[in-house]
Amino acid sequence: MFRLVRIFVGLALIYLFVAVIILMYSRAPEVAERKDYTEADKWYRPRVERGNERIQKEPGDRKKQNPTAEKVSMFTLGIDELKRLAEEGNAEAQYNLALRYISGKDVDKDYAEVAKWHRKAAEQGHIVSQLTLGEMYLRGVGVAQDDVEATKWFQLAAEQGDRYGQYMLGLAYAEGKGVPKNNSEAIKWYRMAAEQGYVDAKKALEAMEKQAPPSAK
Repeated sequence: MFRLVRIFVGLALIYLFVAVIILMYSRAPEVAERKDYTEADKWYRPRVERGNERIQKEPGDRKKQNPTAEKVSMFTLGIDELKRLAEEGNAEAQYNLALRYISGKDVDKDYAEVAKWHRKAAEQGHIVSQLTLGEMYLRGVGVAQDDVEATKWFQLAAEQGDRYGQYMLGLAYAEGKGVPKNNSEAIKWYRMAAEQGYVDAKKALEAMEKQAPPSAK
């Protein structure tokens, strides 16, 4: 009797083990997809939300007439129409098409396409796309990791007066990532971001100024 119980328990454990293996393999694609996208979403989505708010405040004539109306219009466009506008060179359409590829709305999620369309918008001076492309190169999402390219895009945004771009450019100079290490340049860009109220830049500036010689301040 005892022997039969041992055999029964042994068979039950084997069946349980097989069931677990089958479950693991059946969910492998789902887990892999989460691994590919969830980490990027952690930094991408907050920047998109912040960018959507900031783009209404940027100087210049890009969307001065009625920026909110165009933003809503782009968001509600069908994917075919949005692609047509993006391919015709409309920077706002290119930016919004990149958002579609991150959200998976009407298209499959694809970070290579996200990078492609952000680049096209960034080359036309779209600040949020410049910042996002900088982040993508910094983290190697959708593109090969490249500190030089990351810093290039942050600098373009910084030169347009974006405080986050200024902070990231200051950080690049402070750490020597993508540019030669230069504390004077780091302080310069940190100060510009701090003067616009960027808290992290204020903290970094205070820390550097305590260590910097008077000539660098």
